[in-house]
Amino acid sequence: IKKIFKKYREQITYLIFGGLTTLVSIAVSSLFYYVIFGKTHNILSNVISEIVAITFAYITNRLFVFESKSNNIVGEITKFVSCRLLTLILEITLMALFVSILHINDMISKIVLQFVVLALNYILSKLIVFKKK
Repeated sequence: IKKIFKKYREQITYLIFGGLTTLVSIAVSSLFYYVIFGKTHNILSNVISEIVAITFAYITNRLFVFESKSNNIVGEITKFVSCRLLTLILEITLMALFVSILHINDMISKIVLQFVVLALNYILSKLIVFKKK
């Protein structure tokens, strides 16, 4: 197990922190929707949860997944957020295509697209945001 972890450390830690990012997003969204706003601001709750989740994802990806040593933190954050916004737009577009045009079940579409977005976020983070010189 130790040998496998060493070989695939980056991918394993990415999956672990990706799962934690999802939990952070759900928890923050629920907190704002059910407790703070009292079921009145669903969109605002989701926006706040995405901001918190992307921040959490950046910090954990930088420190634990890709172990970035870059001094250009502003550049890294800009690239990270840009990549996440790109995959969000792609997810929304594909969700509309799958559900409205192809008539694929919305939950099946969401689950499939989560895997697509997970893979794309990893690739973009590795090749663009935290690329090693």
